[in-house]
Amino acid sequence: MCELYMPFNRSLLVLASVNLELGRENPQRWAEWVASLRAIAASPRNVVAANNRYDAEYIRYFAGIEAVYVPSYCGYVSRSQYTPDFTRPVLIARNHHNPSFLFEELEAAAAEEEDQHDGSSGGELSRTGAPLRFVRTEDAYPSGFEYSDLAAHPAVVIVPYTKSVMSFFELYRMNIPLFAPTVELLVRWERAHGIMNERIYWSRTPRTSRYLNTTHLSPNTRRNKKALLHWLSLCDFYHFPHITYFSSWAELLRKLRSADLAGTSSAMARANARMLDEIRTTWRQMFLRMFNGEPPGSRALPRDYDGAMRALYGAVPSRREP
Repeated sequence: MCELYMPFNRSLLVLASVNLELGRENPQRWAEWVASLRAIAASPRNVVAANNRYDAEYIRYFAGIEAVYVPSYCGYVSRSQYTPDFTRPVLIARNHHNPSFLFEELEAAAAEEEDQHDGSSGGELSRTGAPLRFVRTEDAYPSGFEYSDLAAHPAVVIVPYTKSVMSFFELYRMNIPLFAPTVELLVRWERAHGIMNERIYWSRTPRTSRYLNTTHLSPNTRRNKKALLHWLSLCDFYHFPHITYFSSWAELLRKLRSADLAGTSSAMARANARMLDEIRTTWRQMFLRMFNGEPPGSRALPRDYDGAMRALYGAVPSRREP
């Protein structure tokens, strides 16, 4: 759809939140889209951006473009802030695929931990004296939820199914303490079970050129350990402060028991205030680049598609059908 607006002599903002090849899983259409995106990025009044570091690097890898990183803020959740009810279970974040074997492992580890726990760990979840309980979001709220429902759980555990999802931003902006696997554990899960089902769209996405400003490691693999370590480390939950990481279920349980959840939530709130300022600054800079004080309607609307494309971008896209 971005190409539809190219001849209208208007500034364009391409903001990626999914893989670049979505809808272009065809060699011809893909090559034409990369060429169009590079032409868009070459104009000083256009901006190519991504709301996560993975997609920013993905654009760099496949198109050689330095995309602006501008994370989503999701301020609409701000009325629902962390207000924990410690009688509620720890929530497992939404997962479109819900790998049941991992949840069964967690439940088994929690049952074993209950037999050994002596109440001395010191965190809020330890002081309750109750066993650690977990529930998947889909099971807790089969008919849907309010954000205030999520904010009432003591903590949320992330079992990722892709590299970036809007629900992560929402949970973080509500200052809910989050627990996520270390990148090494996530790599093991991905290699053994392919748990990040929605990370790869077109496994054979071709590189039309190789660029010097990026890695040589392909993102579209589930086996190459070195590549996975590079690409999975770009997931959102590795780039936000005050997230707690675990390398095993046993470590997750220990860290849940000992966590200062109120302190973590307060630190997240301060980080969110700082990030909001940074996001506003980034948007102002993008708008300044795109419009530079020009009043609305000041650019003439071309009447001829081919002429406009030649004048604005130097070429007319192919009309060939693949």
